[in-house]
Amino acid sequence: MDNKNDLLLTPNFFCKIGDKVNAYKEYEEVYKKGLSVGTKLDILLTIIKISIFFNDLDTTKKYLEQAKVQMGKSGDWERKNKLKIYEAINYIMIRKFTEASKILIDAASTFTATDIISYNQVIFYVVILGIMVEERTVIDKKILNNSIILQVTSSDEDLYGYISSFYHCDYRTFVEKTIKISTRVKEIGTGVHIIGTLLETLGLEHINNF
Repeated sequence: MDNKNDLLLTPNFFCKIGDKVNAYKEYEEVYKKGLSVGTKLDILLTIIKISIFFNDLDTTKKYLEQAKVQMGKSGDWERKNKLKIYEAINYIMIRKFTEASKILIDAASTFTATDIISYNQVIFYVVILGIMVEERTVIDKKILNNSIILQVTSSDEDLYGYISSFYHCDYRTFVEKTIKISTRVKEIGTGVHIIGTLLETLGLEHINNF
């Protein structure tokens, strides 16, 4: 049997240069070979990462489903955690914000998927999605006063002020922070359409005119 690293040379090359079509094709060819479940999961996760980068929703959905099946066979903790993050990002991309919020809140304490999104960005989305879809009790216990999340928000004046002013009904501050947060959301590629839905949800569509 060929060495695993040798088998992955070609698909990894296409992945590196951003040739998604050939990367998909070559990873699929390697996937068909007699590899361990762990290696197969790594291949599926890589394909998902590529498809998310290119906003390829159909491919993301297909391989998320395939990865879940493989994960049920022998997925370790780190791969399961990474798959959850990818799933949450996919939910953001297809505007299923409630599902994304639940996953990201739970994953905040076990985050490992730094290859596709930073931990600070995860917390950023936790705050925004929480405001959009979560009940006040969830915002209070799992976001605003969550010690793990506070490690990030306490050093981010705008982000903490955003969730705090929302929870405490400080509308003036909330609108001011929304203007700043909306700019930051637009600077992040993944889920850039969140801000429009957020403003619409909160009845603040006019905020873009500021």
